[in-house]
Amino acid sequence: MSARFRKAVSVAESFARGKELFPRQRIYLCNWFVKLVKPGKEIPSDQVQCHVPMKMTKFDVRNYFEKIYGVKVAAVHTRIQKGKLRRDKKQPTKLIKKSCDTKVAYLTLVNQTFEFPNLFGRYKPWREDFTKEIDDF
Repeated sequence: MSARFRKAVSVAESFARGKELFPRQRIYLCNWFVKLVKPGKEIPSDQVQCHVPMKMTKFDVRNYFEKIYGVKVAAVHTRIQKGKLRRDKKQPTKLIKKSCDTKVAYLTLVNQTFEFPNLFGRYKPWREDFTKEIDDF
């Protein structure tokens, strides 16, 4: 047996045993995308509403928030929100388009409160500035 062949066999055997020849750091990325949503109705301050993928289970949602964000979750409730039906503008009598269904998850936090951030609070509404300029003109 040649030296090259012996080295190739030893590398193949080490991979078969589960050992890496050159160990390296690995970064594991999550395949889920979760979107926090501002609720339409009033919900308690210890609850969070978010849109999750349809294949994500309650157990997956709990693990996602506990492992990635370090948030302790007491309970998870999910519901499926049906998509809206819309008529096609080109052929209003024949075709109806439906948007995709979404899964909504409600998380109850343990000894924590969550307030949805006011992203545009420091900006004045555009219409107020516009009406002031018209009045001054």
